[in-house]
Amino acid sequence: MIQKILAVHLVRLAVIYVRQSNSMQARDHLESSLRQLALAKLAEKLGWPPLQILVLEERPRSASSTEGRSAFHQLRELVVAGKVGVIFAVDVSRWARDTVAWQQLLRDCMFESVLLADECRVYDPNDSHDHVLLGIQGVLAEHELRRLQERTIECWWNKARRHEMVFHLPTGIVCVDGKITKHPHRRVRHSFERLFAQFDRFSSVLQLCQWHLKEKELLPFVAYGDNPEHVQWRPASYHRLLGILKNPTYAGAYVIGRTKTIQVRNEQGEIVRRRRLVRPDKWEVVQRQHFEGYITWEKYEQNLMKIEKNTRGAVSSGGAVRGSGLLSGRLRCARCGSSLQVRYFGKQGHPTYMCRGGARQRERSQKCLSFFGPPVEALFSEMLLEVVRPAALAAATQARTRFHEQAQQDRQVLVDQLMQLEYEAERARRQYDRVEPENRLVAQELEGLWNTALQAVAVHRGQLQEFDEQHPATPCDESFESWFTPHRLQEVWDASSSDASLKKQIVDLLVREVVVNLSESAEDVQLWIHWQGGHHTLLTGPHRMRSGGRQVEAKRVISALRCVSGDTSIARTLNRHGIAMPTKAPSTSWTAKSVRQFRERHAIAPFDAAEKASRGLLTADEAAQRLGISPMSVHRLVAAGILPSEQPQRGLPSVIRTADLEVPDVQEAAQRILANLARPLPENPQQQKLF
Repeated sequence: MIQKILAVHLVRLAVIYVRQSNSMQARDHLESSLRQLALAKLAEKLGWPPLQILVLEERPRSASSTEGRSAFHQLRELVVAGKVGVIFAVDVSRWARDTVAWQQLLRDCMFESVLLADECRVYDPNDSHDHVLLGIQGVLAEHELRRLQERTIECWWNKARRHEMVFHLPTGIVCVDGKITKHPHRRVRHSFERLFAQFDRFSSVLQLCQWHLKEKELLPFVAYGDNPEHVQWRPASYHRLLGILKNPTYAGAYVIGRTKTIQVRNEQGEIVRRRRLVRPDKWEVVQRQHFEGYITWEKYEQNLMKIEKNTRGAVSSGGAVRGSGLLSGRLRCARCGSSLQVRYFGKQGHPTYMCRGGARQRERSQKCLSFFGPPVEALFSEMLLEVVRPAALAAATQARTRFHEQAQQDRQVLVDQLMQLEYEAERARRQYDRVEPENRLVAQELEGLWNTALQAVAVHRGQLQEFDEQHPATPCDESFESWFTPHRLQEVWDASSSDASLKKQIVDLLVREVVVNLSESAEDVQLWIHWQGGHHTLLTGPHRMRSGGRQVEAKRVISALRCVSGDTSIARTLNRHGIAMPTKAPSTSWTAKSVRQFRERHAIAPFDAAEKASRGLLTADEAAQRLGISPMSVHRLVAAGILPSEQPQRGLPSVIRTADLEVPDVQEAAQRILANLARPLPENPQQQKLF
């Protein structure tokens, strides 16, 4: 061994290369590390002084690749720089189990005359016999690793196919006596049950995350490899919620093969392994209903579809989530087949839909057609509400039930948090009781912790008491039903507090797409509504907001509507139908004050309830309540000429007389509507019926 060591080697460094394959070996198999570090004494025995012995200890890393092995790369740099005389390791497999990496190290050692040594022998790479031995050992090391991997993987998959392989489970799922089940901690279970229930209310994972952060709802977390009982409570994050919703384990499924290992080249040209997600239809082992999960498999697939739809985006899926345009993402041009774009103008952000489809139109910066959104959307909303009107009462009942369940869940969260705080306070008390009274330093510290825990309990009890006062156990069902009546559905829909994204979800459920075209006179826009059930309905609305005679138009509308409505209702109607303010007005939208000023300037009398009653005037909503039908049906009766009315402009609200409701034709038409018979639609041989 000593014969191959020359003076040129002794003046250089003796490098001791120490490596463990994984963190478990580094933590539990300490004898292997001590054996490798003992090679430093062998280097001293062979003649290297202690100051010239360098120990390069690699963090736990496999030798199948050189990626991430900083100590190995440092070793090669020292060899190439000519600073190394000998490299020690217990065997060849410590250096590399990759033939290519091993041969590169041998070539560098040959060029710089560097020796390699193990516990029994010193090898000179420039010696032909030693070079052959080193080469054979490198090949055997790689072969040994592959055989170990093949046997281990085959046994692993055999156990997985028997549904017995249980490895890292997500937070909220534990393994007890070889059986997978939900976490035994009640607060943890309630947290996940609440998470999946809340996702039904929102259209995206981002909205769910924002709700958790707004409500300061913490999520349980168990660190990788930690005891499942050591639960931490952390704020929600988007990626964590996404991982929970996409994990089939929460649906009670036993799934193996969600990811696979592939080999790629990194930036340095090394062949490395990477984990990639696999499509659900390519999963190796799938056992549904393997244990009781938090949701069903059908609900899990629905959640995946919702997430995938949001990932594809609004244009391809047909829905839109941003902006106030109710029809955005649903309109398609009948001329060129392209989707219509939406633009928002003015301080109020009124939507205008326009088509720029087709190569010729884009080159010339032209558009096929466009129309002003608010008037058409108002008519579309009325038609949509007529479709959902039969289910309004059932929806109100369901909403009341869900409202009560939501309150119970919110209270349960507070109760769980209070129980946790009471346990911590009781634990602090026990710790304080166990300390000796003479040990005042420790007693004072524990006393402070106990007081802090008691204060937290008192604050949380106050929050629970305040919640019980604001949310009684038996809500008033009568007042709730009186608010969610079919006749007030329009009022709830038009309210400024109504969420635009929720409206678009309703449109997404009912409407497949809307094909838009202009009428022959180009005065109106025609919308062919393709419902999800396969029916089609034609809706006609104004093409654009009239630019001429704005004040004359506003004067005519206000003069007609002031008979049945106040200034606030008139302002809302004018804004909804896009009737512009006077040119010199400081604002772009109508208010009750601006309507009053306009009336006074044009000598228009205000609304008088006594005059309305004496003349027997009604709005369309009031007429609908008297007839027992929807406001949209009243509009249809007016459009068909069955019900006489005073309408300042097509599409605007109507003023109806009470005496006209008693006309036999009107009563007969209302009875037919209530009996779900033929609706009083305008006669059109090409019109397809929705019902």
